[in-house]
Amino acid sequence: PSNSIKCPVIKSYRAELTKKLLNTNNRSTLSSTTINDVNNYVYDPSNFPPLPVPHASFNGPVLSKLDDLIGKIAQVSQQLSNVA
Repeated sequence: PSNSIKCPVIKSYRAELTKKLLNTNNRSTLSSTTINDVNNYVYDPSNFPPLPVPHASFNGPVLSKLDDLIGKIAQVSQQLSNVA
């Protein structure tokens, strides 16, 4: 059959066609899109949305309570050592 993948004529034709298509696509992509985009790019911060404000940490109140507890435990320990 003429459309068989194993046919050497078809295999050769497909290989050449693929090479030509890839070379054509790569040249047009590189020359028109990439080079023009790089040369014409201007950074404008107004094109980007501002970053969101960071959320308040929930660890702040917990850590301050733990610090208070550690201080009170140290006071109790000091008072117990004075009594003994």
